[in-house]
Amino acid sequence: MGVFQYFSYGSNLLRERILISNPTAKFRCVGRLNNYALQFDTPRFPGKPRWHGAPATIEEKDGSYVMGCVWEINEAHTSNLDAQEALYHPIFVDVDLETGENVKCRSYQMNNDRTGDTLPSPFYIKVMIDGAKQNNMPAEYINFLENVPTNGIKEPPPVYLTVMDMIEKFRKSAKENGTTF
Repeated sequence: MGVFQYFSYGSNLLRERILISNPTAKFRCVGRLNNYALQFDTPRFPGKPRWHGAPATIEEKDGSYVMGCVWEINEAHTSNLDAQEALYHPIFVDVDLETGENVKCRSYQMNNDRTGDTLPSPFYIKVMIDGAKQNNMPAEYINFLENVPTNGIKEPPPVYLTVMDMIEKFRKSAKENGTTF
């Protein structure tokens, strides 16, 4: 079975986060999606948003760009990614890599049924910033993320605690095995 290229721009910027549901994900490099803008909104669905705030999406916008990570994922795990992104639909985009190469990537865009609540939680933004730093994104883009207004909630959402738990497990396992992940 083959692999596909996946362009992440939200919580899946963080290696440990993507590995929770997509164990074959391998970081390829940082990529730039031109003529799109990073936005935040809340999909309309019953219950409280998973991150207790608005998650990221991308929208076409001339002259803008979104930085992200390009991951190689085994095609057998496409359904895992689709399930994680259940309130999004897949799109295929051309991404410029740091190497100068341009690749077609699968990405996800939030479905149109949205609440208009556009403030992410500080915990969601922290995961994005940590991922951006982990993957050596440009300082100006990290600064942009650090200045995204949040809803200021103080209690971490369960998904954040799950991600933090997975980070600890991945790091412990790597240390025990003398490897990196």
